[in-house]
Amino acid sequence: MNKYILLVSLCICPIFAQIQETPSTMKIATFAIDSYENTWLKDWPRGIAAANSFYDNMQWQILSKYPSTSISRLKKENNTAKKSTFLSNETENYNFIYYHGHGNNNKIFFWGENEYVTNMTKSFGSGNTYWVMLVSCLVFQNGHSNQDPWFNGVHSILGFSSLAWTFRYSNQCGFLWLNTCVEKSEEMEKEFAVRWIKNGEKIWDAYKMAVYHQIYEDGGIGVEPKIVYRYGYINGTFFDPWEEKYAEAYLGPIFKTNYTGIGSRWSTMGSPTYQ
Repeated sequence: MNKYILLVSLCICPIFAQIQETPSTMKIATFAIDSYENTWLKDWPRGIAAANSFYDNMQWQILSKYPSTSISRLKKENNTAKKSTFLSNETENYNFIYYHGHGNNNKIFFWGENEYVTNMTKSFGSGNTYWVMLVSCLVFQNGHSNQDPWFNGVHSILGFSSLAWTFRYSNQCGFLWLNTCVEKSEEMEKEFAVRWIKNGEKIWDAYKMAVYHQIYEDGGIGVEPKIVYRYGYINGTFFDPWEEKYAEAYLGPIFKTNYTGIGSRWSTMGSPTYQ
């Protein structure tokens, strides 16, 4: 079941001098934590594999379709995935920020003991960050999250209202079940890249369907993916960031101060878990 909510803010003002085009450069920052310092949080395997899948497949799809694109990566894993780096101005120079690790309502956790970032200590978009994906539990849980403080120009943030999951398992498949197939949760990141870049789908549709196929359908796990965003008018035309396509992206921050409201969409797949 697909749902959405739009919460109206105070101002309705157009933003000028914004253009839509395919990015000529794409800088991606990935933060992934499989194991936390002194096990202050329990291990969550396959986060690093998921971050690598995200970057590798974004790079492959972008360069296959737009070969002149300049693409680069900031890569932080386990003990280098620190709160200080995530909050630094350096990170703000990256167009797409990907995080994989533990979370809870309005916060995500980092390597150092008791180190975390909340919606009150981090807002995305003051530099050149256009999109964020937080593969983390409950950050945007319906009825328990305040998403607006995360925004300072970022177009949209992809995440979960429910618990998020990783897995890897083998099963028999193919003709007469004679083959062995491996199902991996990081196939979600691969399908997202294929859908958003190669197929030219809207960012929410690409993410929602990637989660549906790879986590709910292949993994057999109930889950509730979600996208959050500010919306309003750009150059006099109404823009809903959940519909943004890679080839028609706004290059630069949007809705930093002048916007109509804050919105979200989510899809309830099966029976998600919330605790």
